[in-house]
Amino acid sequence: MMKLSPRWHEKYLGIPWAGVPHYPDSLSCGELCRVALKEQAGIDTPVIQVPDAKVLKDCLKALRPELYGFEPVEGEPRNLDVAWLGRRTMIDHVGLGVETSGGIMVLHCQQGGDVHLDSLAQIRALGYSRVLWYRHREASCLK
Repeated sequence: MMKLSPRWHEKYLGIPWAGVPHYPDSLSCGELCRVALKEQAGIDTPVIQVPDAKVLKDCLKALRPELYGFEPVEGEPRNLDVAWLGRRTMIDHVGLGVETSGGIMVLHCQQGGDVHLDSLAQIRALGYSRVLWYRHREASCLK
């Protein structure tokens, strides 16, 4: 089983959001997930087919877990599981699970901001009432 550093997420903190991201200078929420899965676990996921993440309707079409090899998490979320975040009926944001001594947190990059780490209570305070956890089918080797 591959073990992640407890501080694996820190390299992404503070990277600014961009609708057309160019890592390592900028990221979108989906690109953060794609890059971290590749760098931290060697998991390749397809490029997210959104020309500009500022266009919400394109993001809504693209944010479908099955397009990227994700399956619903059974049990507790863990490092590198993807949180699909929604307001009411729309899932319009994603982030990554980060295991901490205080429980699971979400590493995410919100439009107009940068990559930061929030508790689930903070995620809900941002208006995301729905948090759906998914794990990549190749991530069973992670701990």
